[in-house]
This record gives sequence, C-alpha cells and structure tokens, in this order.
Amino acid sequence: MGAFAHTVASAPVDEFLTFFGLGLVGFVVAAVVTYRSLTHKRLIEDTPTSRLRSVSQGFVELQGTAAVFEGEAIVSPVSNTPCCWYRYKVEERSSSGNLKNEDRWRTIESDTSTAIFKLDDGTGICGIDPEGARVTPSLKKVWYSNERHPWYEAATTGLAGWLGNKRYRFTEERIELGAALYALGHLITHGGAAPALAESDVAQILREWKADKAQLLARYDRNSNGEIDMDEWEAARSDARREAAAQIATAAVAPAVDLLAKPRGGGRPFIIAATHEDDLRARHLRHLAAGLVIAVGLGVLGVWALVVRFG
Repeated sequence: MGAFAHTVASAPVDEFLTFFGLGLVGFVVAAVVTYRSLTHKRLIEDTPTSRLRSVSQGFVELQGTAAVFEGEAIVSPVSNTPCCWYRYKVEERSSSGNLKNEDRWRTIESDTSTAIFKLDDGTGICGIDPEGARVTPSLKKVWYSNERHPWYEAATTGLAGWLGNKRYRFTEERIELGAALYALGHLITHGGAAPALAESDVAQILREWKADKAQLLARYDRNSNGEIDMDEWEAARSDARREAAAQIATAAVAPAVDLLAKPRGGGRPFIIAATHEDDLRARHLRHLAAGLVIAVGLGVLGVWALVVRFG
C-alpha cells in the first residue's frame, strides 16, 4: 500500500486527474445503478399484482403468459424465428489499425420490435405496447458467420465462432411465445362503451321526418290546422330522442381492449420481463448489492487518493 500511495502522490497531474476522473465516472454510474435498482425493487414489492378480469385503469402490475394476437405474427429478422418481441444487433469485424492489430466490432444494423403483443393471465387478455420499456428477454443468443444474412442453424456460436475469425457477429434477444411475463406500466382501456346520445343524432331523425311532411302532420298535428305548432314539435322532438337512444342501444359496440404502455410523465418505470416476479426482484437485489459495493469502494478510494495527494 505504501508503494501505491507513493505512486498516487507523485504521479503527473494530468495522469492523476485522468484516473481520478474515470473513478468519479464509475462512482456516479454505480450510484445510479444502485438507486434505480433500489427504487425498482421497492416498487415491484409494493405494487400488488392485478387480475385482468377486475383490473382498474392506471399504474398496475400484471403477470401471465406472453403470446401474439391472431393474424399478427412477430418474427425476428435475423433468425426468422416467431416470437413476441425481439431486439438484435449485427456487427462487422474490422481491424483497428493499431500496432497490436486488434479486431474491433462495428455495429452496422440494429432494431427493436415495437409491435404490440399480449399478456394472458388466465382471467383476461391485455395488449402490451413495448415502446419505451425496459425489457428483460427470455432468451439471448450470439453467433458468428461470414454470411450477412445467415440462418441461425448454419452459423457458429460461442468461443469457436469468435476464434474462427468470422466476419459478422449477430446478437439477438427475444421474448418467446409462451414465456412467463411480468409487466409494470400504465393500463388504459380502449373501446367497450356505447357512444353517448348527441343532439346531432336527434336532429338527423327530425330532418328525416320533416322530409315526409304528410306523415309528420298525420302523426303530430293534433289540432288538424295543417301546421306543427310549438307543443306538437316538442312532442316530435321527444319521440326523436327516444328513437335515437334506441338506435344507439342496439348498435354494435366494439369490445373493450386493455393496453399496457409507458406511463406518462416519466416518473414511473415501464418494465417488461420474461420472468417471474421473484426472479426479477432477486435480479434487482443483485444489481443493488453490486452497485453499492462498487460505489462505496470507488468513493473510499477517491477520498483516500485526494488525501494522499493533497493532504
């Protein structure tokens, strides 16, 4: 430790500031990871799981099984695999041009699925709009190939692919069909309610009646003076309102559709995880512990370096 302290105390200023700055950045990143993991863990623990048959609109926690809507297939482009959600990256190997002639991977294509899929909890179905979510996939694969668009089965995986000096590296993440699904976000219900009675509906019926004046007089000209006076017109208007309401009541109503999406305002997280709640909570706990250890370690090391340097 004495030799290390001497190195810190005698290092050139620019070198000391560079390493101190890197340590400070690491401390900030670790602190952010710790805080986010803690808040997400508490939110997951404190938010009760809702059932779709009785769920209310707003910020909710759901658990079920991942699936796609009928006739709306979602297929990962790089492996041609049906799934519920995908994210992929295609990288090309290139030489860095330095003295060690080290290889570097340059991203040449990437994409993330934004197609709506569904969560089925056994009591109902909810659409999931993944745009803006923090997604934990059920599967992640990495493979290598000299072909730009390979089938996965024809490619080389693992260390053999990396050592094989292949030209392209493919990274794919998926939420697979039938995977366990946890979701935390803002639920809104679309459709399902009959339209309200509008004065325009009543006016349209009255216009149709007025077009057949003889029928209108026969129905409402109670004093037989050949005109519709104020009281008679009010009677016609009341009948028109009842008929408009009856038409609305018998009209086909679109079924209600629940959709879970990113909460507005950015104050709450939007989490989609192809796992069970207990596993997700354990993952956040591991991230919390690792971030805390790193943040405390870098903080103590930074203070010690300042004391050694300027104390």
